[in-house]
Amino acid sequence: MKKHLLVILGVCLLILSACGQEQQMKDPYVIYTGTISQNGTSDAKSIFVDQLESEDGKVIKGPIELASISKITNQKDERPINVADLVAGDKVEVYLKSGSSFQDATPKKVRYQDILKIIKE
Repeated sequence: MKKHLLVILGVCLLILSACGQEQQMKDPYVIYTGTISQNGTSDAKSIFVDQLESEDGKVIKGPIELASISKITNQKDERPINVADLVAGDKVEVYLKSGSSFQDATPKKVRYQDILKIIKE
């Protein structure tokens, strides 16, 4: 009986010790900042930025095309804005999925699936 009790107690301690260890999760997104390089138009489906720079200093030289008309918001109140409201020189924050890649094309492109949101500053 004592042997069974010790085994049960050992298993419980093992389970409890595993629960106490937290696994650090990688951020689900990376924030890049950039400057609009081309005025938007009413029929545009994307925006162009000169270059993107991450918080840790990683720089992606541009121009870079971001196809995400439905995900652009205004930083003041997070209301959606139209691409036509963006002008060259506007600053934006781009939230990309962690591990997203840039398509090697001219100009470089970010897949719309990798863009979580774009915020006009």
